[in-house]
Amino acid sequence: MNDPKCKGQKFGHDFAIAGGECQNGCGITQVELSNPKPKPIAMPRPEPKPMPKGVHTELHDIAFKLWEYYERKEKFGLFLGLIRSRGKQWGYARLSEIADFKRRGQKYPIQFLMSKKT
Repeated sequence: MNDPKCKGQKFGHDFAIAGGECQNGCGITQVELSNPKPKPIAMPRPEPKPMPKGVHTELHDIAFKLWEYYERKEKFGLFLGLIRSRGKQWGYARLSEIADFKRRGQKYPIQFLMSKKT
C-alpha cells in the first residue's frame, strides 16, 4: 500500500470540510493538525547548597570538611594540597573513613591522613 505524500507532513493535506479528515488517505483531521503538540515540562533545578566563604570548587569543599573535622584553622592549605596531589577520590575515601570513625565514637588520627598514599 502506498503512503500518501502528506502523511506525517504539516502541509499538503486536502480537507473537503472544515474540521474533517484528509482526503488523501493519511487519516489526520484538521483539528489534530492545528493543535500544537504540548511542550515537555521543564523540571525545576534544585537549589544549590550555600557554600562557605572561600569554597569555590569540589576540591575546596573536601578540604574544608577535613579542615573543620581536625579544627586546625591555620592548616587549610595543607588539606587542599593533599587533595590536589592525591585526587578527589582519595579525599572522598578519607571522608568516608572519618564518618566510620565518628560512628564508632573515635577520632580519625591525622597520621593516617598524612601517611596514606592511595
